[in-house]
Amino acid sequence: MNPAIAGRPTLVQGDKLRLFEGMTRLNENVAINIKNRSFSLTAQVQVPETGADGVIVTQGGRTGGWCLFTEGGKLGYHYNYCGLQRTTALSDDSLTPGQHQVRVEFTYDGDGIGKGGTATLYIDGDESGSARVPRTHPLYFSFDEGLDVGVDTGMPVYEGYKSPRGKFTGRIDWADIELGDDDHSHLIDPEDALAAVLKHQ
Repeated sequence: MNPAIAGRPTLVQGDKLRLFEGMTRLNENVAINIKNRSFSLTAQVQVPETGADGVIVTQGGRTGGWCLFTEGGKLGYHYNYCGLQRTTALSDDSLTPGQHQVRVEFTYDGDGIGKGGTATLYIDGDESGSARVPRTHPLYFSFDEGLDVGVDTGMPVYEGYKSPRGKFTGRIDWADIELGDDDHSHLIDPEDALAAVLKHQ
């Protein structure tokens, strides 16, 4: 289920993926793989005078996934482990009307698959809150959910959305997911996996 562990080729290459508002239901096989490693998500958003609520980027559903969102003027990050453990971080500072760059950095503990990590929130480059995520998904978030920008289609990752389906009430100019430089010794090298297959043919 996880190409990086199985040593299987992936459709998405590289360490960075740019997303735009309106991109929805991207299957995990066509979204960059953030499992078992550190990553960051940076987005440029426009907050209206009335404030912004809703999803910036989300992946997965009620049975597991994660979400970067805004709620009551705050930036938030939610991690849902199999619907069993839920962790939410809210920013210390509020998002004022206008343009902002918002960011979450997830620092993975390493030393195996499905480990925990720390999510740290930033607003315009300034740190603004964090939370400890005890466990993460090692293999797959969901077979029938996807990655969404600006809305949460299907079942919600986070149960606290204030707008219908978590529809973002501001504007999202772009969002970048970028993978970190973790030690990947717990993963299978694709060339090693291919060599092992050819050896036994």
